[in-house]
Amino acid sequence: MLAQAQKKYGYVRNVTFSRGDVTALEDAGRRYDLIVSTYVLSHLRRPVAFVNDAQRFLQPGGRLLLLFYSRPRRWLRFWMVPLGKVLLRADAVRHSEVASFANVRTRRTYFAGTVTLLEIAVPAARAEAVLSRRVRKERLAAHIR
Repeated sequence: MLAQAQKKYGYVRNVTFSRGDVTALEDAGRRYDLIVSTYVLSHLRRPVAFVNDAQRFLQPGGRLLLLFYSRPRRWLRFWMVPLGKVLLRADAVRHSEVASFANVRTRRTYFAGTVTLLEIAVPAARAEAVLSRRVRKERLAAHIR
């Protein structure tokens, strides 16, 4: 997948492609304007932890776009949930989990609720506060050395 993305969008300036474990994100001090995640949440044991943790990598005012397989409406659940486990090898993300995501700006569902698109936007003031705490910690660490 990474090779396909690089082949298709490698010519775009200011775009970075990286490979890593989304459940163990390490902070290298880099911040991003936009993070896109497609059909990843359905494969995680704790999608809420990932979504809320990934927001710390956004610049002030940055956005996180998520597209994922979600629990369908009641009349489709009886066959879509088992079918999703077999065909997609994924568990549908429950609406109660989505309700726990912080800073959701836009939420749209498609195909009778089986696909959800979320836009998460970190407020600029909050992001700046988090960033300034990080800068203070770095300065303190540099002063102690």
